[in-house]
Amino acid sequence: ALENRTPAVPASKLASHLKETWAKIQTSKELNAPSEKDLGAMYKCDEAVQEAYKTVSPQITRFRNQVQAGEFIPEFGKKAADVLDNALKDYDSKASAFAGSAAFDRKRAELQKMITLECQGFFQSLVIQLRDNTLHRIRGLVATVMPLTGSRQQPDLQRLIEQAE
Repeated sequence: ALENRTPAVPASKLASHLKETWAKIQTSKELNAPSEKDLGAMYKCDEAVQEAYKTVSPQITRFRNQVQAGEFIPEFGKKAADVLDNALKDYDSKASAFAGSAAFDRKRAELQKMITLECQGFFQSLVIQLRDNTLHRIRGLVATVMPLTGSRQQPDLQRLIEQAE
């Protein structure tokens, strides 16, 4: 692994070495040393992650707004999977020059994890909303049915509903 590193740079020349390396990365010139190639791949792949996230950000914001407003999102799983697929396709096309590199794979996994975690949070909120709505409907049904069956069974049913919460 040591043979892949650039030669040691004296502290007095470190600033100029870093400026030169950064300039090469930003202009995408041919990078000579493997470590410079790795830095370039990380930089470019990170840019591709940011751009890919921007393309799906409006849909993620829509999900967030709908969930916060208490709206149900029909076929949420399919829609979330489509958002993830679109982001990964966008990333793959933007970072294709680095496909197969460790930086490409690592940044792709980061993008996937970031979107998946956000969507999992939305999903959990939707499940809680469904549970709350279901319990509310059950209470309403119980309130209309219980007077017809007699008050003797009502405390037991009421206890079960409270335990379900």
